[in-house]
Amino acid sequence: MLYCEVKTLEYDDWFDSTLESAPDLTPVTDVHISSPARHRALIDELREINPGCFRASGPVHGTITDKIEGAVGQFDAVNPVREYPNVLFLMNHDDRTDFGHLYETFTGDIKHANGTRHHFFGTYSDGKIAAIKWRIDLYVWWDPAKTKVPQPGKYGCCDQHVKTLRELFRRG
Repeated sequence: MLYCEVKTLEYDDWFDSTLESAPDLTPVTDVHISSPARHRALIDELREINPGCFRASGPVHGTITDKIEGAVGQFDAVNPVREYPNVLFLMNHDDRTDFGHLYETFTGDIKHANGTRHHFFGTYSDGKIAAIKWRIDLYVWWDPAKTKVPQPGKYGCCDQHVKTLRELFRRG
């Protein structure tokens, strides 16, 4: 037996609405972006060139943190002594969010292609969720528009539950 909480991540228009309410950019060269629509188009073009370039600009890490906090509260209500494993299943419907965001929120690190890591999101990993993230024994991420199979993420710290979860998923 296990407890599973499903949380959904929807498209977050925080960045877009911030652009719409922002004043026009002051030109520093001969390039001038005169409308919020053009701001958004430029950001979308940059995201296509480098999809990860705006990760720190929006609230996705805060959203994931909120989902973890909510799930832990629910797990604590039904499984206070952690007799059974707690599994958080994150279903992502935001095409600008991916498994990497969960990794960054959980560890605080950004992993670069060359293998180096930078601890950029410690506000979340070492702050709001530092103590509670370990009360979830398995994080599962699924982008149904991108993959047919959910992606198991980080196992928690309780060896007994990790063993149970591995056995359960091996049977399926």
